[in-house]
Amino acid sequence: MKASTGRGTGAKRTEARARRPRLRSGGREVPEALRRRFERFREQSAPRTRVPQTLRQAVLEAVDQGVSMQALRRELGVTDKQVQSWRRRARTAATTVAGRPSEARVFEVIDPVLSAEPTEALELRLGGWSLVIRPIGRG
Repeated sequence: MKASTGRGTGAKRTEARARRPRLRSGGREVPEALRRRFERFREQSAPRTRVPQTLRQAVLEAVDQGVSMQALRRELGVTDKQVQSWRRRARTAATTVAGRPSEARVFEVIDPVLSAEPTEALELRLGGWSLVIRPIGRG
């Protein structure tokens, strides 16, 4: 029988993973539910498919709970750089949402319109640009 090179069918990888111990000294084992979710994702997705946000979040939570990076790499095929990138994106998304004002602010830049009939042109100047809006002539 030929030795597996780590490439090919997902079944060979799953069998190989099942034989390996899932506990590294000093780290916790990968939760079984997370391992199954990743196996399902890998089976249903093409290679190099982006990992869904829910799985990325679950991996970050597992790391926070003490699962070692080696166990994640071995069991899920997730690299250190992926985890670092996911954590950075999660932090950026959290600060972006937290930094937004609760309501949009509207600034009046023209005087309020006193009549319903447009009579004059409106000009907006931005730097070296000018935008003029004129009422349509009646013909």
